Amino acid sequence: MGNVSGRNVEIGGRRVRVRQRLAEGGFGNVYLAGDNTELYALKQMRVQRENTEMLLTARAETQRRCRNDTTP
Repeated sequence: MGNVSGRNVEIGGRRVRVRQRLAEGGFGNVYLAGDNTELYALKQMRVQRENTEMLLTARAETQRRCRNDTTP
């Protein structure tokens, strides 16, 4: 996917603008993203194996279920 700074993306039904890359590591990149009211850290993962995408999807679903009023 490459550097996504400056792009508008939709995640979980929420549109955010990716402002800048904060960090880069072996597993992916972390970006500062936000809408008109909130700022977020957006993690872009590198898929390195066939089952990695499935594992990351399961992880995201688990995090979604654990969400509360203080976790966007």
